[in-house]
Amino acid sequence: MSQRTSHWIKSLGALVIAVSVGVPVVLAGSMELTWDPVSHPDLAGYRIYYGSSSGNYTQSIDVGLATSSALTGVADCSTHFVAVRSLVDSGSESADASNEISGWPRPTISNASPQQLAPGQTVTLVVTGNNFKPDSTLEFDDNSINVLSQQVDSCAQMTAQISVGLGTNPGSLSFDVVHGDRVYGSASNQLTVSTDSTPMIPNTNWSLTHVSSEQLGGTPTPGSHAIDGDPGTYWHTRFLNGNDSHPHEIRIDLGTLYDVEGVRFLGRQDGSQNGRIADYELYLSASDGNWGAPRSSGTLVNQSDLQRVSAVGTAVRFVRLVTTSEVNGQPWTSLAELSVEGSASATPNQAPNGSIVAPSSNVTRQAGQLVVFSGDGTDPEDGTPAQWSWDFGDPAIPDSTAQNPGSVAFPNVGVFTVTLTVTDADGLADPSPATVTVTIVPTLEAAANLRRTDVKIEE
Repeated sequence: MSQRTSHWIKSLGALVIAVSVGVPVVLAGSMELTWDPVSHPDLAGYRIYYGSSSGNYTQSIDVGLATSSALTGVADCSTHFVAVRSLVDSGSESADASNEISGWPRPTISNASPQQLAPGQTVTLVVTGNNFKPDSTLEFDDNSINVLSQQVDSCAQMTAQISVGLGTNPGSLSFDVVHGDRVYGSASNQLTVSTDSTPMIPNTNWSLTHVSSEQLGGTPTPGSHAIDGDPGTYWHTRFLNGNDSHPHEIRIDLGTLYDVEGVRFLGRQDGSQNGRIADYELYLSASDGNWGAPRSSGTLVNQSDLQRVSAVGTAVRFVRLVTTSEVNGQPWTSLAELSVEGSASATPNQAPNGSIVAPSSNVTRQAGQLVVFSGDGTDPEDGTPAQWSWDFGDPAIPDSTAQNPGSVAFPNVGVFTVTLTVTDADGLADPSPATVTVTIVPTLEAAANLRRTDVKIEE
């Protein structure tokens, strides 16, 4: 662990008191002290005075000629005031005491849960122990651990939300509980980071099918930089001679079908926050264009380090990233690398099947009359289709995305093929959409000028 001093040192006369900058043995209810030696021919040693209020020392301990010592057994979770006087052979004390210091005993850490962490994980960490001062914070020497939020629940417990960077080295993870005055306690064997064994989809055969905006002039930052495998390059939306506003998007063809587990994002590595993604949506599909609902959406951590989001899909070939905001409210998007977790699809996605329930057969109606439509469908993986799409064959009638559109009026004369296409959650559409024919004939006008012909007409 790195060494942390606990008090700013202040001299009074010949004596100085400070919390040791070394790494002493952690003791419950203890305070580690050191001071400058006194030069005197009759020096016999030093006496430490301490108490619960400033200048009112109710206890003392003689420590001989040592210039450092541990106060042990002091009351937990409370402030103690400490000063030192030098002694001579006669038993007399120095007229003046050293400067007075104050503080809580060192924090001690007894447990952290969960103890097992994984790269890319965000967890709520509960740390228990003692002497957690209200201004205490958690600190990790490994910079790949990001403390997102934290609070002191009591003198004996802290809670923090932490993200474990994807680059975190496996093995034991050390951390400290640090008071506001930098007094600290350490734990070196409470947390363990597992090895990142997540399979990654190789980007060898990847290609872009669409990028909403990219900078091609000046120093180019095209969309292809987001999938080139080089963390030193990055995609950036247009910023010379104008900006393109959100949303921005990039679409990637993985080359073949994969079962996807998650997506990783690496922010630009040049130190700039420009374009750093805040809010995002992530879509997965077997075909480019049939996206369905987002598989993941939310807000990324404001950092340039590699981070992961869970996005699960089977038989996926296309990935679509949509960004809707930037961390500083700017109109840009930038991204050094997008990588995808997953493996070759073992079971190809099976297409859903849709059917038209009503009308159950071809129908003929007069112009303006209503036809009632309803549909049904199945999906081998998910049970029911994720999307419904009705095309009524007449441009004058809007398409419908309802499973059961209900009554539809056909205003024009003609023969119209009505099509129902269902799509599953992976974006795979029914290869044989259901159809029904609606024939619309002119409106049959009512007979007019009805009269009798057996009436004698007078001449």
